[in-house]
Amino acid sequence: MNNLQTNPFANIGTPSFSLSQVPQHILENLTPVQLQMIQQKHQQLLVERQALMRKQQQQQQERENLKTQETQRIQQQQMQQLQQQQQQQQHQQQQLQQRQIQQQQQQQQQQQQQQQQQQQQQQQQQQQQQQLQQTSPPQYATNTAGSNVPTQQLNLAQRAQLLKAKQQQLNAPQMPRQTPMTNVQPLNLPPQIAQLPPQVQQRVLANLKQQALAKNNPAAVAAITAAQQQLVSQIPSQQASVSPVTQNSPIVSGNVVNSRLPTPPSVPMPQLPPLPKFQVIYQDPPEEPLTSLTYWSDLVKAGKTNVKDVDSNLLLYEQVLRRDRENSEQLIKERNGYEPFSKYGFSHKEYLMRLLQDLNYIKELKAARMKSITNTTQGIVSKSIWGDGYSGYGNGFSNTVTNVSTGLTGPDGRRRTFFELQDIYQQAMKETYEDLVPIRLEFDAERDNFSLRDVFVWNRNESIVRVEDLVTEMLQDYKFTHNDHFFETLVQNIKEQINEFQTDPFIENDRDQVGGDDLRIRIQLDIVVGQNQLIDGFEWDISNPDNSPEEFAEALSQDLELPGEFTTAIAHSIREQVHAYHKSLAITGYQFDGSVVEDEDIRSRLLPLITLDEVFRSSTESKVYTPSLLKVSHAELERLDRDKDRDTRRKRRQGRFSRRGVVPSSAITQNETALPDLSDIPKTFRIPIPSTTLPGGVDLGPSTHSYQLETKIDYQPLPQTLDTVPSENPACRIIDNNPGQYLLVSIKLPPQLNAAAINARDMKDVRYT
Repeated sequence: MNNLQTNPFANIGTPSFSLSQVPQHILENLTPVQLQMIQQKHQQLLVERQALMRKQQQQQQERENLKTQETQRIQQQQMQQLQQQQQQQQHQQQQLQQRQIQQQQQQQQQQQQQQQQQQQQQQQQQQQQQQLQQTSPPQYATNTAGSNVPTQQLNLAQRAQLLKAKQQQLNAPQMPRQTPMTNVQPLNLPPQIAQLPPQVQQRVLANLKQQALAKNNPAAVAAITAAQQQLVSQIPSQQASVSPVTQNSPIVSGNVVNSRLPTPPSVPMPQLPPLPKFQVIYQDPPEEPLTSLTYWSDLVKAGKTNVKDVDSNLLLYEQVLRRDRENSEQLIKERNGYEPFSKYGFSHKEYLMRLLQDLNYIKELKAARMKSITNTTQGIVSKSIWGDGYSGYGNGFSNTVTNVSTGLTGPDGRRRTFFELQDIYQQAMKETYEDLVPIRLEFDAERDNFSLRDVFVWNRNESIVRVEDLVTEMLQDYKFTHNDHFFETLVQNIKEQINEFQTDPFIENDRDQVGGDDLRIRIQLDIVVGQNQLIDGFEWDISNPDNSPEEFAEALSQDLELPGEFTTAIAHSIREQVHAYHKSLAITGYQFDGSVVEDEDIRSRLLPLITLDEVFRSSTESKVYTPSLLKVSHAELERLDRDKDRDTRRKRRQGRFSRRGVVPSSAITQNETALPDLSDIPKTFRIPIPSTTLPGGVDLGPSTHSYQLETKIDYQPLPQTLDTVPSENPACRIIDNNPGQYLLVSIKLPPQLNAAAINARDMKDVRYT
């Protein structure tokens, strides 16, 4: 609301802006053209604001779309990973099932082999029993017929007992072997290790586990550990299955008849060669270069391998090798340069022709530039030798008459000034501190015949740059024609302000002074640069020489994002107001020792001491000490300019215009020294500098809206089509011809010839090589 009360155009470009909220006295001072310009500016800003909001919404939507796409991509990756894991698990389960089926088949084969062995043993026993029966009748031939019947009955009983005992012997070792097979899961070991005894298997697995630990292979270590645990669990079950056979063996051996039966021979285990001692290799074997890119396919074709035909994977591998070789050779050529090549063969003819073309181009360019320079010296209008360069609005046109400059003189014909580095170094060594003087230049057209308003700070100890050089550059910057009257007026005014400057007394008296009260004053800023106005107020201690207005101005400009024109103006305004108090205290006889100021007028303008109760400002004072940056319209600028001129004339009539123009002789006598007016807070209103790029500058060129777009359409006639020239012999025409290599001719034979002779064709292509 405060901004709307001070500036009714603060909310221009927003939907809430309306001309009805502008005060009536301001609308009366505005012309219809200005009102139309305000409405156009409002519509333009409103359209830009809406476009910016739409752009932000689009950017936000794009960000959300990117986020959703990213989440979908992450979910797809997770789903793919889960599918891969499921596929791996299914594959592993299938492998386990296949292994179990193979183990079951092996068990069935072993059982069938055992049954076959048992059948063979039973057949052998039956044959032995038959032999015994054949030998037993002669022993009982001497007996009577009555005694033969009991002997035959005994032989039958003995035979039944023998068969029963043999079946017990065969079934006794078979049952313990089958019981552990059904309960214990078989081991999945390589055939080289599976055929070894259990104790040897344990040692081999222990050695393999040490090798896996040395190679840092956790998967192999886990697999070997699981195999060792299964092997340890199977060893006790095998021992338990053997122990019942040893307990029952004496019962079977106690039978006299069974002791004569032959026992199956024990098959000895085959003796395998010892395992070689392992060796840990910590580096890859050396690579050997291939003799050719088709090394492996050549071996297959020569029949030196077991593979009969070349595999497609091998051909693809050799193709990749060949393309890599060609790519590396191409890179080497691009780095080192191509060798000159032409259709006549490898030679340096084309290379020399290329150099000759470059040399001819350089000669033509040199001749064109020399011709342009010669025409310029003779006064003939010619284009610049440097080409078009920068051209267009705000940059000018560089394709004009060539002006060769040595750098000693500027565009206006004045000689440039150069400074010696030795002089700059000596001044820097002699200077202890900068004694900066605030300079204010205010001249109006009524009194001084030219209008100029500018502020800057000048170093009083400067010994290299002269005031005359500064004034010369200033007149060139403001596009003033060289006038001796303007030049002398500016030089005299600047030198008067430098001579009237009162150096900081606190620096001259005692910089190390301790104690005393601070002398705080209120600094008021009112600066207009271009179409921007800065209004601010803050406190400043004039008794502290370490306070730097330049550092404060840089910090304030950085906080408010102000251009450099504001920075120099802020530093000048602070130094100008501080200097007014220093000069007033020096004139009234103040000792600058921290004592109380006796002058009532000066003491009333100093701020009181700060107590603990006054650390925080009240709400009413905080508004005064808050910076405000306002945008000023053209009409408001004109009004401020008129107010500034009116204020200048008022001060001149009152006789207080001693520091901003020509001093009236009747205002101050020689013995009296005028006190500065502390209530007069100067306002800084810089005249805009003619520039299209600097902030606050004024564009002296034509307006961008003054250009009119003209569209011109030229209709060019189409090129005439060439009439087809009939050939002399349409029945024979040349299709393609490469001199020295081939000639392709088309011959069309007439239909009167024999069809068999032309081989049933109307067209015949003859190729001569």
